[in-house]
Amino acid sequence: MAITQEERQNRQKHIGSSDVPAILGLDPWRDPIDIWASKVFPLDKEKPTAWQETGNYLEPALVDWCEARIEEPITRDVGITAPNGIIRVNLDGLTATNKNIEAKTCGIDSTFAPELSHFGEDGTDQVPKRVIIQTQVQMYAAESEFTFVPALLGGRGWNLYHVERNEGIVDKILETVVEWWLAYVETKKMPPGMPKLEVLEKLDRIEGKVVDVDSDLMQSWRDAAGLKSKWTKEEKETKTALLATLGDAELGRCPLGEVTYKFQEGGGFEVPRWRKRVPHFRKAKPAKQQKQKGK
Repeated sequence: MAITQEERQNRQKHIGSSDVPAILGLDPWRDPIDIWASKVFPLDKEKPTAWQETGNYLEPALVDWCEARIEEPITRDVGITAPNGIIRVNLDGLTATNKNIEAKTCGIDSTFAPELSHFGEDGTDQVPKRVIIQTQVQMYAAESEFTFVPALLGGRGWNLYHVERNEGIVDKILETVVEWWLAYVETKKMPPGMPKLEVLEKLDRIEGKVVDVDSDLMQSWRDAAGLKSKWTKEEKETKTALLATLGDAELGRCPLGEVTYKFQEGGGFEVPRWRKRVPHFRKAKPAKQQKQKGK
């Protein structure tokens, strides 16, 4: 479901069902520190990624398709805060008989392709672990026992899966998630590890706020930045000189290998590519052999 600004703010105050797999280490794309940063720090409003946009457009159609297949009315976009007050879920749909709907797309683009093989045959309960955890959290919040998972899969079309509530899994999730929330979010103490740079870059900085930082860390960053600047400048200068020696040729050759500067197939952009003398690259033929071959 597409997330409104109000729901975005609610997500910062609660743990969402899609946050839980990351907290448990079962999300290939996010980790506990990513979730922690999204709860503790205000983040700039960001545009949805390509795969998020895909889901926003296709998931409503999946709910419509599911409604027709199960022949039961579905209420769309249902937000529910769980009894513990820490978890809040956003259901793609809820049937009149209190069955959850969680629509998924997978393999439509390459982003989620690794999970495609974790979906079983149509009509089964074989879905990725991340989806199992997410739906268990949703069933806890909605006090339901069953979830339909309509999924549009790349190369496999429309499929309908189901997940039944497992009280053992729910209890373990609640124990872990509540403990994590109290230990890290309430205290604003960072979990073990290091946040991703892209997460830190999204933080909404407080104008005028100043904090002390470690001098050694500052010096290390300045040294690294200086080297990067130096090497970036030198790389540009040597690249310019090298291309200048090519003239109007598309390939230059030396004992080290080859360098090309031409249109690459499918890209449409001029991309410089260095070919070293290693097995998975084409080796440059010595000039003498080429001359003999031409005789």
